[in-house]
Amino acid sequence: MHVPFLFYFIPVPIPFAAPARPDRDVETFQTSFEDAAARPVTEIVPAAAGDGAAALGFALAWCGAQARDETLLIAATDDMQAEYGAPYPPGLSQYGLAATRLLHVRAHTLKEALWACEQALALPRMRALCIVPQKSRLTLTETRRLHLAAERSGARCVLLRFDPLSPSAAWTRWRIAAAASHGADAELGRPCFAATLTRRRSGPSGQSWLLEWNADEHAFTQREQDASAAGSTLAGPVVAASAHRPAEAQRRRAG
Repeated sequence: MHVPFLFYFIPVPIPFAAPARPDRDVETFQTSFEDAAARPVTEIVPAAAGDGAAALGFALAWCGAQARDETLLIAATDDMQAEYGAPYPPGLSQYGLAATRLLHVRAHTLKEALWACEQALALPRMRALCIVPQKSRLTLTETRRLHLAAERSGARCVLLRFDPLSPSAAWTRWRIAAAASHGADAELGRPCFAATLTRRRSGPSGQSWLLEWNADEHAFTQREQDASAAGSTLAGPVVAASAHRPAEAQRRRAG
């Protein structure tokens, strides 16, 4: 006896699990930092013209938070050093950067500074911080050369960019602004930065955090947004403006 079998095909949607990606609203800075710090090249840019010092402080803190036993090379052009000064060992120690593990290159041009960084990145256990002046133009090819050199040796490079932003081989780009610190009465608090991850090749971007630098532990601490701290100032005398800045005036005097 032949019994026919009837098959009914009913379309049923099959769920496919999407790749897990961190929620930009709940992702912590530490997670993003650990991901970015492991990459060959990182870019840091000031949020506005007046945030250059904050961006420099954040870049030094970034290097200090990951460079434990490595040697750090800081390369800057003459005009950037005239604007922001030379490395100061007591100040660098607050970022965990020992003068015995520091190389300082004062270059005439950005090309020379990039060459010094590329040579340093060819060595293992090296970190390089290159300060790109405002009137220069960092190209994609130049960032790729730094990326390849760091990738081959396992070194790391931080680009502090004051120039007009352009395509880059950097894995992440961070926009930094100064933020009000919390301190006791008539006392300065810890350095505080408003950091925004504006570009990331491996995931979402656009996250913002309020960060404090802990000079004792040489680490960033994420802080909650506090509207009451906005606009707060510490009353008292301030240091006079330096006679050696801005750099443009110094160059005019030198002829």
